[in-house]
Amino acid sequence: MANARFESTTWSSIAVGPPLGGATIGLFGPITTVLADALSYLLSALAVTAIRSREEPLRRTDKGRVRAGELLDGWRHLLTHPGLRALYLNQLVVNGLIMATEPLLVMLLLRQLGFPPRQYGLAFAVPCLGGLLGSRLANRVVARYGQHRILRTVGTLRAIWLIGLAFVQPGVAGLAAVIAVEFAIIISMSLYNPVLATYRLEHTPGDRVVRTLLAWSIGSGAAIAILSARRAASRRHQPSHGHHGRGAADPRQPAAAFPPPGFRSDSASSDMRSSAAV
Repeated sequence: MANARFESTTWSSIAVGPPLGGATIGLFGPITTVLADALSYLLSALAVTAIRSREEPLRRTDKGRVRAGELLDGWRHLLTHPGLRALYLNQLVVNGLIMATEPLLVMLLLRQLGFPPRQYGLAFAVPCLGGLLGSRLANRVVARYGQHRILRTVGTLRAIWLIGLAFVQPGVAGLAAVIAVEFAIIISMSLYNPVLATYRLEHTPGDRVVRTLLAWSIGSGAAIAILSARRAASRRHQPSHGHHGRGAADPRQPAAAFPPPGFRSDSASSDMRSSAAV
């Protein structure tokens, strides 16, 4: 229940945040918006300090100092537990490949297909409502079909939908196709993530929860960085069709190789995909 609520809150903020930020910039300007954003972090920190309940500290069996080998306990637990090992490796690959294709998707929609920035933002803001829906349904779906079945089925679906973006066409039909594909991806993620988080906590001893979550987070970030760097390296080695191997762009493509000036790339797309790394 708690993990589903966390997931619901995450997707709600992603769906509402970017459009609200864009409206704030339009009304008050970028400087005021940045100052308001900085103030929100301060208010968040103050809200955390207002928490009165205290967790009972874990009791260590030995009273010595923390050994260097204990820093690897998180990875050791993930890689020696059969169920967690499979889920962990799957998460590394899926998250890494999805995030590695993010720059390519931006170029596809904005450069090759000529989507205006407002349509690009709409294509990733609207599907985030699927995250709210999926997280609210997670408890009911698990109660009906079971935890292991959801992990296998929905975990597979969240990776399959992405293939549909390779067949997107320009125009309204293409925009609808992007929204439909992203909606399917997000609703699968929002169903999968709470179930995965619950399974991970159920199979992790209390004294290893923090180190396990830290190892999971570091591994996910490293996988995204490595696969993104490899994609960039492979792209640099591709032959160019311009003069002297660099200069001229393909005349069949729009002139703008990057988003137009003033377009903010911190749209719901990146936030949406990053939230998959639980």
